[in-house]
Amino acid sequence: MNMASLVQKKFFHVPRQPLDKWEVSVRYEPLSIVSGDLFNFYTNGGDLDGVSLFDASGHGVAASLVTMLAENIIQQTYKDFRAAGRSVSETLTSINDRFITAKDGIDNYLTGILLSVEEKDDGSCEVVLANAGHPNPLLYVASSGSVEEILPDISVENYGAIGITGFDVCFSDIKFTMNSGDVLLLFTDGLIEMKDEKGEEFGINRTMDVLTEIHGMNATEMISALMFAFNAHVYSVPRTDDVSVIILKRK
Repeated sequence: MNMASLVQKKFFHVPRQPLDKWEVSVRYEPLSIVSGDLFNFYTNGGDLDGVSLFDASGHGVAASLVTMLAENIIQQTYKDFRAAGRSVSETLTSINDRFITAKDGIDNYLTGILLSVEEKDDGSCEVVLANAGHPNPLLYVASSGSVEEILPDISVENYGAIGITGFDVCFSDIKFTMNSGDVLLLFTDGLIEMKDEKGEEFGINRTMDVLTEIHGMNATEMISALMFAFNAHVYSVPRTDDVSVIILKRK
């Protein structure tokens, strides 16, 4: 268990050098010593190129071992497809195929978010995101002061998780622009599905309200404030799932 925990911590970490146009903060809280959540940042020097956040089914050692297998596949597939100019949705589809082949008879599957970032000459950036059955990210838009869920276009098919043998998947690219002051919040379902003593989930609406209140903080302060609100809601109720949160704030 301790060895698995050490390996996970080496795999999953924030970028080792500051990013030129981003503030980044991560909160990674396993339910036990190891986690079924996995994340990665893809960088090119001081530029952010992409981000992944996935959640393996199950808990404990079995789920943590699946994350090790999945992370190698996700990272290599992202790099290969990015270099070849392939879309994010195509990359996610290939990750599904490769993971099914690699895991053989293992039952665990993944939900996840994969995104790429393209810098623009006007100082903004285009984010392209694909979602495999994962909670929808939230975007705080500084120009309007509003928070919105990042949802696929309803006119385009988008369904499926990663690694379920015999089930079709169909992922679509979701594109949006981020400008200075905008905040993108990614999280696993352990954040929004955790209940308080009355059985009420922390929920997506509460998360949106907190993001609206804290958007003016830096990324590190924001993630601390969000987790403070989460822990205040949960209070004395024991955790039932891993919790991972990523905040990307555009400078």
